Amino acid sequence: MLRALRELQALAARNPQTETGDAGPEFGTAVDELLAWGAQHPQAKVQRAAEQARQALEKLTAQREADQAVAMYEQQVATLKAQLASAEQALRDAKAGKPTTSASSTRAGAAAGSAELAQPADETVRNTIRAWANLHGHPVADRGVIPQAVLRAWYDVHPDTLAQAG
Repeated sequence: MLRALRELQALAARNPQTETGDAGPEFGTAVDELLAWGAQHPQAKVQRAAEQARQALEKLTAQREADQAVAMYEQQVATLKAQLASAEQALRDAKAGKPTTSASSTRAGAAAGSAELAQPADETVRNTIRAWANLHGHPVADRGVIPQAVLRAWYDVHPDTLAQAG
């Protein structure tokens, strides 16, 4: 692909023509213009190079979109796993007769930033929070105490898991 783009650029430099046409998906003005120029060029080898470059760019675009979708779904899976782990812990606690924290009072404290949030007892939940935090720009270590700011950010986005935390 890069070879085809370089070849197109070299040919464009040697044969300046400004006719442009529809080059398919938008890749950026300069690239689109170059692809359109190559597609309209009278020489078949230039047309082939333009088509190869266009196809390669389409493949790259599709791969980027697929990678973004995978990252989004991985984050959703991590979130759902954390919610499931929290719900399972709450169920175990309820079956054992342990009192649970009121969701509304804990949420109010977390929202105000005044109450210190307890570290999740379940290791799976802690690991899920760490993974989520790292994906969303909250640096957190692989082990140890999860910073309060990270816990608040997590519970702001996942308030339904707050009642089961701890």
